[in-house]
Amino acid sequence: LSQAAGAGAGAAVNLAASARALRGFNDTLATHCVRIAREVFSKAQAAASGSGRDRPMSRMQLAVELYLTTGEAQYFNFIVSHWDDVLASVGNCAWYIARVEKQMEERGGYTKQCERFRDALVRYRAQLDRQSAETPYGAPYRPSIWGAGWDIQSFGYRHYFLAKAYPEIFAPDQVLDALQFILGRD
Repeated sequence: LSQAAGAGAGAAVNLAASARALRGFNDTLATHCVRIAREVFSKAQAAASGSGRDRPMSRMQLAVELYLTTGEAQYFNFIVSHWDDVLASVGNCAWYIARVEKQMEERGGYTKQCERFRDALVRYRAQLDRQSAETPYGAPYRPSIWGAGWDIQSFGYRHYFLAKAYPEIFAPDQVLDALQFILGRD
């Protein structure tokens, strides 16, 4: 996907998620949000098919939000059909995949995929623990630029979803550790 299409996918993720919040408050706007998100997903799918270089993870979060918003099987099937890609990049996507994985577990029939996901989460947690031990705040910090506070804030935000979905694997303290890091407190 081009960079512009990637930016469009990011906006479409937010539109699909917003539609859930808008339902019952502004149904017309919710409908428009879903329509635009669907169009972006369809165009990204077509572009990926036509390019010969399919990068499904560039569309994964949009597929997740569209599935959670619409419940349509095409988005669920996209997620499940690219499960190996999910496992390969669990550190980047587990925080938003968790909501679908929980539904897969409840549905049944996806035991193997769920077990592999949980195993990948345990490995990811071990990686986070190693990186977190490198800082006095207990939050991983590998800046790509000076003053990369946004990365720590993003980590705290994403870690919240992991701790909420998998409290047996991810403790919530790293959410607060990230906050303490940003605030400069010990």
